[in-house]
Amino acid sequence: LAMKTGRPVMIVLTREEVFTATRQRHPMIIRLKTGVKKDGTLMAKECTVTADTGAYYGVGPNVMATHGTLLALIYRVPNLKYEGNLVFTYKQVCGAQRGYGSPQVRFADDSQMDMIAEALAIDPEELRLKNAVQPGDITPVRSRITSCGFTECLHKVMERTGCRDKRTKLPCNRGIVIAGTGFVSGTKTYVKPFSSGAIVELKEDGTVTLFTGGSDIGQGLNTLLSQITAEELGIGVEDIRIVAADTEMTPWDQGTSGSRATMFVGNAVKLAAADAKRQLFKTAAERLKAHPEDLEARGRKIFVKGNPEKGISFSDAVLANRLENKQPLWGRGYFDPVVERQSPETGEGNISPSYSFGCHVAEVEVDTETGRVKVAKITAAHDCGFAINPMAVEGQIEGAIHMGVGYALTEELYWEDGQNLNPTFLNYNILTALDMPEIESMVVEPIDPLGPFGAKEVGEGSTVPTAPAIANAVYDAIGVRIKDLPITPEKILRALEEKGGR
Repeated sequence: LAMKTGRPVMIVLTREEVFTATRQRHPMIIRLKTGVKKDGTLMAKECTVTADTGAYYGVGPNVMATHGTLLALIYRVPNLKYEGNLVFTYKQVCGAQRGYGSPQVRFADDSQMDMIAEALAIDPEELRLKNAVQPGDITPVRSRITSCGFTECLHKVMERTGCRDKRTKLPCNRGIVIAGTGFVSGTKTYVKPFSSGAIVELKEDGTVTLFTGGSDIGQGLNTLLSQITAEELGIGVEDIRIVAADTEMTPWDQGTSGSRATMFVGNAVKLAAADAKRQLFKTAAERLKAHPEDLEARGRKIFVKGNPEKGISFSDAVLANRLENKQPLWGRGYFDPVVERQSPETGEGNISPSYSFGCHVAEVEVDTETGRVKVAKITAAHDCGFAINPMAVEGQIEGAIHMGVGYALTEELYWEDGQNLNPTFLNYNILTALDMPEIESMVVEPIDPLGPFGAKEVGEGSTVPTAPAIANAVYDAIGVRIKDLPITPEKILRALEEKGGR
């Protein structure tokens, strides 16, 4: 319509249209078989997935491929057979939702890990520690693990919760169990290019304008990019002005998806700021009678290392550069890491420059008269590399857990003959703040070799382990395992009846 009219077009949907016409997460039926030694060493996994993609492909093929990658990401398994099948149905098209296939596969895999631990009489924590992926590992689908704090995350939540000892001491109908996660920090998709670019312009008044194609959709990207720019140039965050996601003015960016923003956009911004600093140091070095490599920028000042008195203000250096070169000082950065597109035939390919890890411990109480599950507490530890903004990381984890608890217990779309039966918030149960459990989050910071200042993803992977942790804790509490989500009171009461009464 915009092309036909030559005018901007806005589409405004009603809430019912949002529920019935926009994208949802792919519902999946997962058949998973795991081969394991008596000592708990994983030997092989065979997984067949049937996914409802709705009326159109959408991103279904990519989700299915990524699904296989994430299945083999957090636990060492030398052999993997994976088959993904998309099924067309008379329903709305499915698409990318926080976790991109990982919540489904990790729910199945981490539920089964607990079943294996019980069958072998091994602590579920010990089973995970024994098989945890380590730095330097290469998975069956050729994911290359660089930085990895998964083992440390496991130890942190175990120490904080005391879940091993606590499990045997909890009162009746209470349970506490662990689950893990791993996720990409941006992926190589079928969109070309998949890189990020940035430009910084240094002003004579000491301020900086940052041009970035990265889009802040509420995750705090603009703040993070300001911090990266300020740290690199030695100025304050308040000195940064951002022009973001304006396709007429800003460099190319693939978009805010796939947990790529910190790794891709952050690196592009850091490189752009470093390019500007290199030019500025050249000018400052001439004024200070020093070599550029002997200079340091901090506190809005450029000075000789070890001699802060011998320096020049940031703004004076920018002005001197302008007078000398007769043009604005621009720094440019471009980040395009060497990663691979996943082979559609074999599923192999190192699709991300880095992978994040984490785990959650859920403590629940189940009312066997009503079937209601109350989540008392979620304890989370996440490896996000260097936490550039610790408060934002904590916010991401807490928001992710909110989505994970809803995914586990309450959120479900009901369909009949292709029609959505609950297209309102009255009947689609999203948790309020009053419904949320206590959350304790911890950050594990193995420095990533490719991340800006060592940072990597935390936004999507932190959603993933909540549902399997809750499901495992429910089993620990009442001895029935619910294998399909959400875990509703009806399913629990039915399972208890089948088990032999409440």
